Amino acid sequence: MLELVGAGNAVDLRIARLAAFIKCCDPADCGYVSHTAIFREHIGWGDSWLRSLVRLVESDLTLIQAAVCLGRIPLSVAVLAPGLVEPSQQSPWLQCALEGDVAGLPRPQRRVPRPRSGTVRWVDLDREELGDVHAARQLARLVAGQPLSDPDADGFVLDSWRRQVNGADLIARAKLDPPPPPDRTPPSWCSLPDPATAILGPWRPPRDLPHAVRLLERAQVARGSRVVLLGQAYEELASRALHHELEFTTLAAFARDGLGVPVRQLERHRRLAVDLRCLPALAQAMDTGLDLARAKLVASIAEEDSVAGWLSVANNTGIAELQRAVKLAGRAGSPGVAAAVLDRYQKAIEMADHIVQEQPALTSNTGSPIQVFVSLHAAWAPPPVPRHDRVHADLPMAAHWFLEQVRIDPQRGFGKVKERDHYTCRNPECGRRSLRVQSHHIAYRSHGGSDDLRNGITLCPVCHLRLVHTGRISVTRAGDALVWRYPGRAVVEL
Repeated sequence: MLELVGAGNAVDLRIARLAAFIKCCDPADCGYVSHTAIFREHIGWGDSWLRSLVRLVESDLTLIQAAVCLGRIPLSVAVLAPGLVEPSQQSPWLQCALEGDVAGLPRPQRRVPRPRSGTVRWVDLDREELGDVHAARQLARLVAGQPLSDPDADGFVLDSWRRQVNGADLIARAKLDPPPPPDRTPPSWCSLPDPATAILGPWRPPRDLPHAVRLLERAQVARGSRVVLLGQAYEELASRALHHELEFTTLAAFARDGLGVPVRQLERHRRLAVDLRCLPALAQAMDTGLDLARAKLVASIAEEDSVAGWLSVANNTGIAELQRAVKLAGRAGSPGVAAAVLDRYQKAIEMADHIVQEQPALTSNTGSPIQVFVSLHAAWAPPPVPRHDRVHADLPMAAHWFLEQVRIDPQRGFGKVKERDHYTCRNPECGRRSLRVQSHHIAYRSHGGSDDLRNGITLCPVCHLRLVHTGRISVTRAGDALVWRYPGRAVVEL
């Protein structure tokens, strides 16, 4: 198990080095709207862990990088150093880490919440009373231009209400162009080879962005196989209580002191191993190339009688779309809803196959078929009002004020497509909600396209100006479906 953990950390480090290289490239070269979109489709991790790894790779902490390569300190400890340790202070930091004094290492300070006057009170609301709160949350996400969680959206509304922010100022700021991203160069690395050399071969800088993405996929396959093996080994150890024979009193102590990983991580791997044992079709799919991110999503929603259908969806969607499908299927917590969502995706797959047969243009420049995925526009729809929620006692009043003050001017003419699409970019690989979105003619007006709303979709400025109007990607209508064409792949959206 110790070797499996070390191998997993080594592959994680290789993935981080590839991610750092990708961040120096233009994502539009592969038809992606951002680097985040690339990572979302090809890694499927949480942003926090990947961001911590990339910071370590991009840092000047060569001694700490070397200690990781030699296996002297765990990767989970090394990622604590960037931003807190100066290059001249690496030696004392490493000494502390080598002695196992993790508690004594400097850690980033957590954001301290601003103190509020009085005692925080909470109230329970039903669906009818939650109408304003739900609408205010959606409006807060739109104004912020970010997919805020419910607590963060509530905080945005409450803070605006307490400070009596001018609604027109909020909307004006939401329409401002963001600053351009900084120029990046591929980071240097310490003189030692990274520990993934024995697994993935020696590190060689990728030739270009497509090459880096292919190497990223290869690393993900290697990581997935080791995660499954680690989960199976931990299941065997935990079920037979073998940690006592290794002189560990608890599984948590074995994970922390014996392997240097959190026990929660091992429990996640264990659940996946159990799911694979209960769903042989899923295990077989992983043996034939299904990546770990998709396998986890399928395991979270599929039953024995529906696993084949969900595997079909997984093979015909990107990771981000599969995440939306699983979220949509589990939204009401009802097997009937999950079956209905699965049926809609199956119909979309059938329609996509039909469109591919009728459109010979869906082939690569060499004449071979390109990879075709499907997407449901319903998966982008705003969530329904919850039946019940517990909210801050001031939130109903703040939400009512927020909806009164922050008013978006109604769109006119062709711009109404933005209202129809809930100010959401229709690119299946983007989905950004923002007041900066633009209206796009599917059939260009210069080619005879009309101003009818059916000929329009909403796109964010990057997808509209840097991708569609530069010819990197294209969108056409085929009946009720939109066919998106990217370099090497296509998405049929219903």
